[in-house]
Amino acid sequence: MATSPEAEPRLVLPIEGYLLGRHQESLVNGAELVLVGTCLRSLGFSYKTPKITVVSPADDPGRGYHRYGVTSPGEAAENGYHLPASRGPAPEQPEFSKAEEPAILGGQLANADGSTTAPAKQIVLPNGDKVPPGGCLGQARHTLLTAGGTAGDAPMASSIDLQSFQQSAAEAGVKSAFSKWSACMKQHGFTYAAPLDAMNDPKFTTPAPTALEKTVARTDALCKQQADVIATWYGADVALQTKKIAAAGKSMAVIKSGIAAELHSATQVLQTAGALTPSGATSG
Repeated sequence: MATSPEAEPRLVLPIEGYLLGRHQESLVNGAELVLVGTCLRSLGFSYKTPKITVVSPADDPGRGYHRYGVTSPGEAAENGYHLPASRGPAPEQPEFSKAEEPAILGGQLANADGSTTAPAKQIVLPNGDKVPPGGCLGQARHTLLTAGGTAGDAPMASSIDLQSFQQSAAEAGVKSAFSKWSACMKQHGFTYAAPLDAMNDPKFTTPAPTALEKTVARTDALCKQQADVIATWYGADVALQTKKIAAAGKSMAVIKSGIAAELHSATQVLQTAGALTPSGATSG
């Protein structure tokens, strides 16, 4: 019988308290859409905000899910190295007309580093209405972030998340587990030095998993269990994150309080719009 993702133990990482999860991102993105829609209508557009879908916390597997590759032999036998279909309903995608784009972006230009450059002068629409600085999107983000938070994940938290993953894989205990895993894979006819090598094998980039991919992935998961890869790697990852978070001190506390403030603002926007009940479920 295939093991479902729900049956796998959730690997909770210390950094998760400083980054937005899928549930939290859906709250912020939903509130952003509501505010953009309100702004567009105030400028004379007949824009209809799409139905807001908030991901249930139960459908958010967390950052530890598949962080170290496949862990469930049952899931691997079914999906190979491909991620299973997302749990929960797919969100309705917003559609904006060409005429609405200047109002949404406010004439901002995207730069190569991800930042934006404001226009030299305020955008005025054909009907004479002035677009707020930064456009409706900029105004929405300002509203959500006034009390704290950042647009997207805080760079410091993202850096700790990436560094701990990379550095933990290089620790002696983890490398020893990789060697045992590699020997196990070789016994089954597959030659890989480390788990990520198997997961990133170019042969497994097909749109759907092949029979070979499923076999390799299932063997991968079984060998991880035999070599105790997940517990060893996860333990090293957690220890590094804990140390880095403590070293960052007050900066991390500011990030955490900012996220709480941003989520509070987003929840209020959604509840006021009737798009979210106090319990957190989307309204129909």
